[in-house]
Amino acid sequence: MLKFIREYFGKGFMMVLVALMAFVFVAWGVFPEMRGKGFGGGVSDVATVGDERISLQDLQSAVNRELDMYKQFGQTIPESVVPQIRRQALMGLVNQRLLGEEGKRLGINPSDEAVRAEILKYPFFQNKETKQFDKAQYDNVLAANHLSPSEFEDRVRSQLRQQMLMEFLQARLLITDSEVQREFQITGEERNIEFVRFSREAAYTKMTVSSDEMNKFLADKVHDAEVRAFYAQNSDKYNKDEQVCARHILFKDAASKSEAAPAAMLAVHPTAKNFAALAEKFSQDPSAKGHGGDLSCFARGMMDKNFEAAAFAAPINTVTKPVHSSFGWHYILVYKKNAASHRSLDEAKKEIAEDLIKRGRFEEIQKINQEEANAAMKSWPPKGVKLETTGWFNHLLGTIPQIGHADEILHAAFDPNAPIQKGPQMFQAQGAFIVAKMKESRSADMNKYAAAKETELKTLRERKFRAFMPAWMEDVKSRIKVSLNEKVLSQL
Repeated sequence: MLKFIREYFGKGFMMVLVALMAFVFVAWGVFPEMRGKGFGGGVSDVATVGDERISLQDLQSAVNRELDMYKQFGQTIPESVVPQIRRQALMGLVNQRLLGEEGKRLGINPSDEAVRAEILKYPFFQNKETKQFDKAQYDNVLAANHLSPSEFEDRVRSQLRQQMLMEFLQARLLITDSEVQREFQITGEERNIEFVRFSREAAYTKMTVSSDEMNKFLADKVHDAEVRAFYAQNSDKYNKDEQVCARHILFKDAASKSEAAPAAMLAVHPTAKNFAALAEKFSQDPSAKGHGGDLSCFARGMMDKNFEAAAFAAPINTVTKPVHSSFGWHYILVYKKNAASHRSLDEAKKEIAEDLIKRGRFEEIQKINQEEANAAMKSWPPKGVKLETTGWFNHLLGTIPQIGHADEILHAAFDPNAPIQKGPQMFQAQGAFIVAKMKESRSADMNKYAAAKETELKTLRERKFRAFMPAWMEDVKSRIKVSLNEKVLSQL
């Protein structure tokens, strides 16, 4: 029977079955279990939730499903992590049972008709030719997964109950028109910051390590493993393939087999001097257009074959003739070539020692970056330092583009009294000193509120629901007894 399943649905069927059956509440770690073969000599309960039991079979099936998901993404999980995954899977099963028990208490009980309609939706129970539900196929699939029809239908009913419970709760969240309008205003309140970043890596370039220090570091055998590990982790730094660094101007071509460049392309005559300006004006590649068509440096195997062949063959600072690729037609300007380089561990040891010594000088790193940041504060914009911009962001985003999670900067950006509003302000975030200044700010366009109201209502409802759920789950847990069988769990 399993052979039939694999041949008809493919080897990924078991994962698909779980995915389509599951009503997954990611935010609260609620995952429905899938029945499967247990392990060991007998079956024991690992937990009870109210009158519901969680068997060892249930837990092991949930753990196996989690591990299979990692395998699907090509990841291998160390044995030391499996206990943590097992505990998380158990908590997910407990939460699922809690939701089911609460649904029953509130009188949420999907009808037989609703269960039947849900099952009829599943494509793996449909005849491949007619696309209609096939009873024989239904029985075969369930048998292959060690499920009787009544067990499977109970699980579908449980999942429907959970879904209906979520809808029941969401529908009872009180949201006023003024709250929706406020949501729109907050979403539309945006900032754009300009900043300079003084990172550890930047500080390294200003630090010096003597040859004697490096030799002493390498002579101490206690550092041998550290040096080997650094070499392995930074292999691409010491072993580089040949690369070219290029700009391009793209003219998209609807006819992918066109043998002639479009007339609009032939009317443009780029040279090494005007290439960047023409790329910003004419290129149809949005990702590189704003950077003068710069694609940075790339090795073989990273680009379209025709594009790559032309780029590696092109002389430096010479614009190619039109080159056709799967994306369209290109002018290419190679501005730099990096030869392949391969350095052994012995050849790289001194450089590695220098890097490791610098990384250990935390106080010196802090001192260098703070001095640089103080200088930027006194002379804005600072000379000789790259000035970056974040682009537009709002307070609800939670992160700042180009910077990442930086709560202090995020708060200051929307605080009208913060120094950043009128001049540069210094922060420590993401392992660096950042000096930032408000570049632009804008408020929501209330003329667009009516058109956006339904979308804002949906977004606000989902956000309030996520905030509501943890407290609600704690209340449910306080009313329904949960018992874990620590004796069984300790033996896993």
